[in-house]
Amino acid sequence: MKEICTYEKCTGCTACANICPKSCIRMEPDQYGFLRPVINPVACIDCGLCVKVCPNNGIIEKKYPRVAYAAWSLDDKDRETSTSGGVSSVLSSLVVNNGGVVYGAAFQNGCVEHIRVSQPRELHKLKGSKYVQSNLTNVYTLVVQDLLEGRSVLFWGTPCQTMGLKSFINNKRIKELGDIIYGDIICHGVPSQKILNDHIKSVIGAKGKESYSLSFRDRDGYFLTIRHNDKLFYRKGFPQDKYLNGFQYGLFHRECCFECQYASGERISDVTIGDFWGLGETTYPKKKVSVVLCNTAKGVKLIDSVRDKLFLEERSIQEAIQGNSQLQHPSRKHEFYNFFHWAYPNLGYRMAVNCSLLKFYLKYFIFRTLYRNRRFQVWYNKKRA
Repeated sequence: MKEICTYEKCTGCTACANICPKSCIRMEPDQYGFLRPVINPVACIDCGLCVKVCPNNGIIEKKYPRVAYAAWSLDDKDRETSTSGGVSSVLSSLVVNNGGVVYGAAFQNGCVEHIRVSQPRELHKLKGSKYVQSNLTNVYTLVVQDLLEGRSVLFWGTPCQTMGLKSFINNKRIKELGDIIYGDIICHGVPSQKILNDHIKSVIGAKGKESYSLSFRDRDGYFLTIRHNDKLFYRKGFPQDKYLNGFQYGLFHRECCFECQYASGERISDVTIGDFWGLGETTYPKKKVSVVLCNTAKGVKLIDSVRDKLFLEERSIQEAIQGNSQLQHPSRKHEFYNFFHWAYPNLGYRMAVNCSLLKFYLKYFIFRTLYRNRRFQVWYNKKRA
């Protein structure tokens, strides 16, 4: 087998590597750090399973949501420690407390990777936004093992990761004894772990080689916070932090993110969650409110089972879609995207990101300078209103 799917369309979902009967496909990073399948031509038997399982090579079945909710966890501590409304935490707790397992992204050992959680005390590892593509390794195979052993499974991932798992399970043609619930997170695009690591090293220097903890959001908003040896070492918000800035404008995204076939109102999972951007008139504050889209009967049943643990207000599906650009179209490519992807492997991260964001920071500096003038403040605020 020479090619599984076209290079630009590969999402790095790992379905091909997991299904290969000869284990001759390895996921290796390209020059930007994005994992891509590499085939060992000597071991390959041309069975074609990798091509068949790849979601890019088939028709993807998507469903329009059945119902949309504005929601949050009724547990104040749970909501406070979540970056949005804490809905995924409530659903994950339900599954684990009933003897099931949850798979989701966690930051550990200096990188973001999918982990298996079967104990309530470990669920905290799945909390928080991760603005980087997680490493799935052999997670799909582990999910199948759990299903064959009769366990219920809840899987959280980006839409392309969730679709990769669905395709993997369908192609394995297994007779599951357990039940699986597919959950997806509204995704704005994914940078690579390599780019994130290079950014961390650029802001904390040599200590980037040592242990640290990381978060991208907190109660005050979008802040990249790095703690080293349990002490605050770095904390900057958007747009001052260049990684958050580059992520926000798609500078670091994988190429396929700009043609994402999952960025639409129709979904591939049982339940979709994210921030409820564009939330209309309410009687409550709009901070830390999740949008929940129940896309299948299984998704509706799942949410109904935790009504006593969630604040739920049914909202218009159209409101949920119109308020979130990623439910309408893929991310837009940054004007300096091509420059960054030339400069990064040739000039290094620091030079590439500084040059790519120079225009933005010049405009930002000029605006901040003008905003100190009272007349400009009045004019600008009146214009925004």
